[in-house]
Amino acid sequence: MSARTREELRPYAERLYDQTRELVHKVLAAAERTGVLRDGIDVDIETERLYALVDGLALHSVLQPGRLDAESLRAALRRHLDEIMPRAAGR
Repeated sequence: MSARTREELRPYAERLYDQTRELVHKVLAAAERTGVLRDGIDVDIETERLYALVDGLALHSVLQPGRLDAESLRAALRRHLDEIMPRAAGR
């Protein structure tokens, strides 16, 4: 949040975004390679969707900490992951 108002923090925020997005992409690519990812999922598009979800949940937890508890945040993320990786849902 401070990176929006403090120019000197912007490079750090951008690096964090890039590294997190890269990690999400690597995880999804590995899921695709191992056959866990639902057929027909575009890894590049799903990377943006999943990163947006994680980023949004994190933002909500910071801006409105009492609104959703940790279990609710995990449940939202788990539901999305179960939809895109149904073969992993049975764990």
